[in-house]
Amino acid sequence: MEFKTKKSEIQAVVGRLQNITYSEESEFRNMVEQEILSFKIKFPLLEHFAVEVMELIPVGEHSKFLQWIVDKDYIGSYVIAGKFLQIKLSDNMLASFEDTVRYFIQGDKWYCCDIMSERVFGEALLLDFERAFLLLTDFTKHDNPWVRRGIGVSIHYAVKRKISPKKAQRLLDLTLSQLHDKHIEAKKGFGWGLKTLTKFHPMMVVKVKDKIEAPGVSRYYRTKMNTGFRLAGVKIHNV
Repeated sequence: MEFKTKKSEIQAVVGRLQNITYSEESEFRNMVEQEILSFKIKFPLLEHFAVEVMELIPVGEHSKFLQWIVDKDYIGSYVIAGKFLQIKLSDNMLASFEDTVRYFIQGDKWYCCDIMSERVFGEALLLDFERAFLLLTDFTKHDNPWVRRGIGVSIHYAVKRKISPKKAQRLLDLTLSQLHDKHIEAKKGFGWGLKTLTKFHPMMVVKVKDKIEAPGVSRYYRTKMNTGFRLAGVKIHNV
């Protein structure tokens, strides 16, 4: 697989797509696959492409295009789809969340979940915390483990992006409420979130350390918490 590493290379593809127009749907899609999806391209450049190509596609065709690109199942498919849905968050957060869930369940791989959860769920927490928090809390009841993993991924992302301590506390409380989820994918997601919460807010996590170390809670969470403490430079025996 070849690489494209320059923004100018992406812009050149966008220019050729402008000359085709989306009315020539088959040719438009073929060019996206042959000149973007089939190349190794860093995620920021794929996100730039998503922003540019979104302007070339009629709004009424966005869902159809996203379904096509996810059906192609390249890694880049999920970056582009995630960026599209991130842009749509301010218009209809619930619809963006529902589409995100549908696409990464279809993808059925860890990177599909993580790529889209960061870009949609995580960004939503930064854009409108209250609305996103409510939706993610509802998603903790979802029967698909990728969805529950995605919540933990979004917590990691929002905390890494320096969300306020008050909001971080609520994300920690949400994480604590999920410590008895036994599915490995859910555990990995919430464990990642817990590690990042501990790294950026170690004193906050210290206060609930006993809950994480309680009988019946997977040692996986204790390991992630301790990793967070190490990254924060906190020595547990001194806490």
